[in-house]
Amino acid sequence: MHVREVKFPEIQRREERRWLRERLAGISLGLAGGLFGGLIAAVLWIHEPTAAAAPLLRPADAAVGATEPDTDELVAEAEADEPAQWWKRPTPMEPGDAARHLAMAWEEVVGGRASAKIVSVLWAQWALETGRGRWMVDHNFAGLKGRAPGGGSALWWTWEETDDGPKRIRGRFRAYSTPGEGARDYVEMLQRRYPECIEAARRGDTPTFILTLERRGYFTEKPDAYGRAVGSLAREFMRGELSSQFAD
Repeated sequence: MHVREVKFPEIQRREERRWLRERLAGISLGLAGGLFGGLIAAVLWIHEPTAAAAPLLRPADAAVGATEPDTDELVAEAEADEPAQWWKRPTPMEPGDAARHLAMAWEEVVGGRASAKIVSVLWAQWALETGRGRWMVDHNFAGLKGRAPGGGSALWWTWEETDDGPKRIRGRFRAYSTPGEGARDYVEMLQRRYPECIEAARRGDTPTFILTLERRGYFTEKPDAYGRAVGSLAREFMRGELSSQFAD
C-alpha cells in the first residue's frame, strides 16, 4: 500500500502531462490546418473569374504609365462596383506583330493604306507604353482606362505622375480578348477623341501627335520626356526593317 500510495500520483502526473502535450499538439495542428485551408479558400475566391473576366494566364505586377483622360464617365466606371478581372493577363507581343495589328486597325477604322509614317507614330506609342511589347497586358495597346467595347476590364495597380511626384494608384483598364480588338479600339479612340492626332499620324508628325495628347490630358507622364521617348522610337521604326513592310 505504501509503495502504491507513493508512486501512483507520480505516474498519474506523468500521464496527465503527456496527455496535455498531445492535446496541445493536436490543437496546434488543427489551427495550422484551418489557417492554411482558409488561405487557400480566400485565394480561390479572389481569383474566381466573373462573367466579364477573360481567361486567366498568370498574375502580373508591371503596369503602364499613360492613360486615357479621366472624364466623368470613365471615373464613374472606374469606381463602379461592377464585375471586373482582379488580375492582369500578360499578353506580350513582338514588335512586328504590333505593327501589323496597328496597320490593319488603321485601314479598318480610318480607311486607306497605312503608310510607314503612320505606323511609326502609332507603333512608337505602343512601344513606350508596353516596353516594346514585353509588358503588354490584356491586349491593351496604350493603357486605355475604362471598359472595352465588349465590356472587358481589369483592375490594375499603376504609377501616375502627380503634383507631389509619382503615386501608385489602382484603376480600371480596358481588357480585350484579341490583339485585333485592342488595336481597333486604340485607333477608334484616337479618331473619336483626338482627330488632330489622326492627321498628325498621316504626316508622321510625332511632336504634334504628342502635343495634342498632352494638351487634352491623355497621359500623366512629364510631356517633354514622354515626347522625346515616342519621337526616338518612331525614328527607330523608320530606320529599321519594319518600315519596309509599309509603303509610303
